[in-house]
Amino acid sequence: ILARKIVMDEMSSPTTSSPAGLICMTMVCVFAGRGLIGQILVTLAACMHLCLAAWFVYLALAYNIMPEPSWYPNTVGIGLSAVKMWLYYPMPGHFLMAISLSLNIFFFPL
Repeated sequence: ILARKIVMDEMSSPTTSSPAGLICMTMVCVFAGRGLIGQILVTLAACMHLCLAAWFVYLALAYNIMPEPSWYPNTVGIGLSAVKMWLYYPMPGHFLMAISLSLNIFFFPL
């Protein structure tokens, strides 16, 4: 938030924006099951992770590039957040699991 130009520059490349997905995954794993505040933080992190996944799909289509292993946290890595979220909040967890499976099929059609 303090260095907006740097954040925007890093979000313009799929490789340099991978840590953002790791932060979301960490927040979901740490705050799940911690009461109402935990549920709010988990929901916000999951929403941010979902936005990152949509951004990655856009970048892949816009630049017409194949996925790289460094993209894992922001694409199919959303499944880790989905499983942890499903343990405490089943309905949003199912939604994220479905998105994770569809991203896996979309990015790895082999």
